[in-house]
Amino acid sequence: MGYYTHFQLSALPRSVDVDELFNETVEYCGCYDGRVNHGEGMKWYSHDHDMVALSKKYPTVVFILDGEGEEAGDLWRKFYVNGEIETHRPEPWDAPARPKSIEMPVYVPEPAPRVLHVPHDHILHSALDGKMYEEVDSFPDTTIVTVDGSTVTVPNAWLEEPEDLS
Repeated sequence: MGYYTHFQLSALPRSVDVDELFNETVEYCGCYDGRVNHGEGMKWYSHDHDMVALSKKYPTVVFILDGEGEEAGDLWRKFYVNGEIETHRPEPWDAPARPKSIEMPVYVPEPAPRVLHVPHDHILHSALDGKMYEEVDSFPDTTIVTVDGSTVTVPNAWLEEPEDLS
């Protein structure tokens, strides 16, 4: 088993042949196959020890080792200069719930359709029941509405959903 990490080694100045310098310095240890930039994950537990030795051998070169572990979010970059190590990891990041520099549109929901509920035994049942209306004015017991372009005064009880009697 073990923990696999994808390594990418580079150097400054860019003219340095990293693979050549690396292969001169690092001895085969059974867990490293001699190809640090081959793109596959590997177990290289002694990378700090090996890279410190390499940076001491070439003190004017800045070695940059990027690592991506097998666990999500395990990213890092290490700099090795003349035997010293500096490690950097990305800052934790929380995705914002909404954009910060773009104004959010104002959502105005469509009003629910307003339908008249005329009792079955009323003479206007067949003419008005189930018809959509718009309120014009309201009073304590009645409301003036428009239905199909006509203005009608109806009892407020006709504007409410009838209670389910079942």
